[in-house]
Amino acid sequence: MNAQTHAFTVSCETFEIHFDDFDELPAVKGRDWTDSAQFDCFGHQWCVRIYPGGQTNSDDGMVSVFLRQCSSGSIRVQPTFIVHDRETAPAAYYQPPYLSARRGTPNFADRSAILGACPTGDLVIEVQLKQTGPSTLSPPPFVPTNPLHKNILKKFMDEESSDVIFEVSRDEVEEGGRVEEGGSRKRKRDEVPSTTFHAHRFVLLDNAPALAEACESSSDLTPIPITGVSPEIFRHVLYCAYGGDVTDVVLKYHAKDIIDVADKFGVVGLKLKAEAYWVENTTISIDNVMENLLYADAKNCPLLKEAVMDFVVENATEVVRKVNLKDAPRCLLTDVLAAMNSRDNRLTEAEILAEGVSFHDMPDDVDFRFLRVSELRKQLDEKGLEVDGSREAMIAALDAYKSRRSSFGYSDLSSSSSDEEEG
Repeated sequence: MNAQTHAFTVSCETFEIHFDDFDELPAVKGRDWTDSAQFDCFGHQWCVRIYPGGQTNSDDGMVSVFLRQCSSGSIRVQPTFIVHDRETAPAAYYQPPYLSARRGTPNFADRSAILGACPTGDLVIEVQLKQTGPSTLSPPPFVPTNPLHKNILKKFMDEESSDVIFEVSRDEVEEGGRVEEGGSRKRKRDEVPSTTFHAHRFVLLDNAPALAEACESSSDLTPIPITGVSPEIFRHVLYCAYGGDVTDVVLKYHAKDIIDVADKFGVVGLKLKAEAYWVENTTISIDNVMENLLYADAKNCPLLKEAVMDFVVENATEVVRKVNLKDAPRCLLTDVLAAMNSRDNRLTEAEILAEGVSFHDMPDDVDFRFLRVSELRKQLDEKGLEVDGSREAMIAALDAYKSRRSSFGYSDLSSSSSDEEEG
């Protein structure tokens, strides 16, 4: 392991080290010692250790004093210890030779002289530290992260420990098999090969609740059939339920498929990630505005719906002239009004930071109707609330949270205190 070596300039720093009630400290020679509070100097931690009755090799009646390094790494220093008397001359003084390795002395001063300089019983030692050589700071000890996440991810597709099996097959395969009318080739359902996935109920319970619910009727390892989903997409979704992730390359070609399946099985984090990717990489236009609106409404994707509504508001005249709105969701007017209101009044994170207020310390009187979907989700996530829901559901959840906290007398909406702490 490589250490870090620093160049240095010879300098001196001075500290006052206090030992309260020194006259009452245990003072058996060679046995009793007391350490001061730690202090920082030259990038290292130090303390002063005194032996009120002296060390074993001290002369009788002498007090011992030493500088102790409490941090790792190496450094050469020259300490100077001074106890000031009420008179001009110090009651005790010690300084080792300049390049000596000594950091203290067993015979600092006579105990009676020290007590004479402490009329209140409290000992104050002036410590001067002079750096006499380079400092080598050792890296902090390595402490591995909590392995829970990695251990759960290792259980993905682990057949030996699994307690549930899913059997996923396409409804039909377009290549090979018999020829249907029109000349297309399809296999019979019972000829379609299936893919087996081994899983664990305890993982699915909170991370893919719809899959966990599908396991309730199965008490043994009888495979549970999953239809209407390709094995490839199911694998991505199940992997994310175990704490894994998908790459942008996967999302580039399968974002909508992943939104569909993640929404179906309740893998919320993956659904929101795929939705965000779709919004960031899709250009809303007159040609696709209705398609995206209907999809966002069907799959409960408020971020996508917000992007569509922004387009509608900015291009209202053209949308009215060219887009057939007869199949639009009933809530279209409400969403358009919300988008207009949000555009005119919304409080963005950038504006909050520009005012010098942290986004996470929003005032109690903030109107959630003016927040964007991402800002609503941040607020919900900080408070441990459900983040997958319509814009209206998110606003209602935050309003309920604020009311609940107000009833307990809490005024800081951004507090992360749990309901258990509140109750």
